[in-house]
Amino acid sequence: MSIPTVKLCAAYGCKGAVVARGYCDLHYRRLKLHGTLDASRPADWGERREHPLYGYWKQVRRNWLPICESWHNDFLAFVAGVGERPSAAHTIYRPDQNAPVGPGNAAWATSKAGPARDVAHLGKRVNKTAYMRQYMADRRAADPLHDLRLGLLKAHGISLDDYERLLAAQGGVCAICGREEPRHSTSGARRYRLAVDHRHGTTEVRGLLCSMCNHAIGYLDDSPELLRRAIAYLADPPAVGLGLEHSGKSKTRRREREASPFVSGSALACAAARPRAITAPSGAIRRWAAWGRLATPFGKGSDDGGTEGRPRSRAQDGGGARAPSPPPPRRRGRQGAWQEGRAQGRRARVA
Repeated sequence: MSIPTVKLCAAYGCKGAVVARGYCDLHYRRLKLHGTLDASRPADWGERREHPLYGYWKQVRRNWLPICESWHNDFLAFVAGVGERPSAAHTIYRPDQNAPVGPGNAAWATSKAGPARDVAHLGKRVNKTAYMRQYMADRRAADPLHDLRLGLLKAHGISLDDYERLLAAQGGVCAICGREEPRHSTSGARRYRLAVDHRHGTTEVRGLLCSMCNHAIGYLDDSPELLRRAIAYLADPPAVGLGLEHSGKSKTRRREREASPFVSGSALACAAARPRAITAPSGAIRRWAAWGRLATPFGKGSDDGGTEGRPRSRAQDGGGARAPSPPPPRRRGRQGAWQEGRAQGRRARVA
């Protein structure tokens, strides 16, 4: 029985098993990538990676600070020049802003702008959040239209005077529906301004629209063809021709808007004037009609507009005593009321 043997790597001093071309995996890959069997890493490789300033040095080279060539290429020269970092909150700043970071032009400070000028300046930095909050409040009080003016110029390339002239030309209302902007601030004390509508992909400004009209034409891709199809759909809905009816409750807006001056009637009036198919009443409507709690045109043998089964007045009964109406079902939960209603409906039908 022969004993298997393992060939060792041809590199001097290596005892690894041969993988390819007489070398182990490490030396084969090193030869393939670098063309030599010697290590290509510098002698201070481990020292640099474990140094506390190594990550900061890479960040300085990669990000914002211009740095001299010697410090950019030699980490140990950078460490010797800047010294030990006082804390993680310290950063390097340049006393001479016109020269790159290098020997004689680098110091540690808690701000990129350098050390505080005086005690007041230091207090502003320590309480920066409160300071900026008060600064913005003072700026808004001095110029309330600053953000609006800047936003119009940045987003649409128009000035506040152009916006006001366009708003005056439209009469202060939306160019489509003729109404003011429906949205208000959270407190409800301030109404939002009309949005600037523009042609997408170009710099053309078209007008001022309320948020609902602006969203409406945007959802229809600003397409006149889709708008014409929407008009035809509202004029002749396909479900009306099939006699389909909504089986749930009538839906209304969460917040009613004022009527548009360009619309002659409301959508509710148009819907009420539209002829609808009369369907058979549900069992609940029949039961309530039998109890005398609901006037319905579907009463049994009703010739008086659905008042049969409802308690009649003394004038209708010839001035005599009015018969007591059936008591309403007692509220004993949904299931109990439903069972009692079925029993009263059966008694009314038998009578």
